[in-house]
Amino acid sequence: MSVTFERHSEGMRISMSETELKLLLELPQQLRDLYDNPLDEAYDRLFPRAYLDPTEEKAESEWQEFVHPDLHRQRLDALEAVTSTLNQAGPVGRNLVGVDFDEDTVNALLSVLNDARLILGSRIGLNDESEVRSDLDPGLYAAYQWLSHLEGDLVETLLG
Repeated sequence: MSVTFERHSEGMRISMSETELKLLLELPQQLRDLYDNPLDEAYDRLFPRAYLDPTEEKAESEWQEFVHPDLHRQRLDALEAVTSTLNQAGPVGRNLVGVDFDEDTVNALLSVLNDARLILGSRIGLNDESEVRSDLDPGLYAAYQWLSHLEGDLVETLLG
């Protein structure tokens, strides 16, 4: 993995291979499709019920009506911010591209990476990282590991 994160006064410089940039640019569209499909089983992983008690259906309905649209809009806005910023990437060295993220867009990227990781983990049936099953699709598991590593590096850089 060649993605690197470097903090600076206005946010963060992210450098990566062109292949990694392409992969990161694919995430927002895939997530956008999921955000707009409440019938997808992974949708509930990103937008869980606020009230698990079945006697609280009225409260759940009100939450869905008043809070859920804002959460949905925030996620879509994060996707747009990440896509727009990644589309500004330019060459920074041999086979590397880089782009500057401001603080808000760094947070949006963290949200997008986390959502993608949660969805992929859900799709492959990974509930606990200590429970790595032998029947996992190696390609999907590799993608999950890459996203986990990327998110971890980003968090470590943010924490300084």
